Amino acid sequence: MLITATVVYKGVNKGIEKYSKILMPILFVLIAGISVFSITLKHTNADGVTRTGMQGLAIYLIPNFRGMTVKKFPFGCDGCIGTAFLLDQRGDGNYGYLRILCEERDQSDEVDQPD
Repeated sequence: MLITATVVYKGVNKGIEKYSKILMPILFVLIAGISVFSITLKHTNADGVTRTGMQGLAIYLIPNFRGMTVKKFPFGCDGCIGTAFLLDQRGDGNYGYLRILCEERDQSDEVDQPD
């Protein structure tokens, strides 16, 4: 808290710009280090199945279209559009509209699902 107060007190030129020139490269190095570390991880669960970080990266980057049907496709698009709105810097303004869409989707799912 004291460091933050010092940076803000020094102002934009002598505070924020000066410290960001130092801290941004450090942040980049930390992110790169964590990325490399997470790829090298490996975990064995109770069943003896071993999973590696490279397998997790493949699951993250390679799409899996098994189970995608014409009926489920609009809901997948709805999720993509919702993510796009939230990642756009206007996420707060669109949240109400997205919440209404999700509520309508949830209600339609309840009706369409067999007992």
